[in-house]
Order: sequence, then C-alpha cells, then structure tokens
Amino acid sequence: MEEAPISLLAWTTTPWTLPSNMFGAVNKNIVYAVVFDKSEKEYFVLAQSLLEKYYKDSEDYILTYQIK
Repeated sequence: MEEAPISLLAWTTTPWTLPSNMFGAVNKNIVYAVVFDKSEKEYFVLAQSLLEKYYKDSEDYILTYQIK
C-alpha cells in the first residue's frame, strides 16, 4: 500500500452543519470499502454499495480493504 492521506466520505442533507461536526458515525450493518483513488493519490472510506455511484470507472480506484 502506498503512503497517502485517508478521508472518510460522508453524506449529509444539511451541509451547513458539517463545520460543527467533530466526528463521523458509521453503521455496523454496512460494509465499508477503503479505496485508493488513483487520480487524487488518496485513500477514501465509503460504503461499498456506493462505489459504482461515486466512481463511474472501476479503473479509477483500487479496492484495498473491506470493513465488515
């Protein structure tokens, strides 16, 4: 694995609350994927079920780990 920053991707319906949020919550019933974004040179954590929505081309990332 390449050394690079890692970010948790989060979704909200109220973006103006993001500055006041100091943590991200996860759901124990969701499988999360850790991917290396080839263009950004960064790791992202997101729900595995959203990979196809976030990345239009599977060649844009490398799936490095799954969190179950």
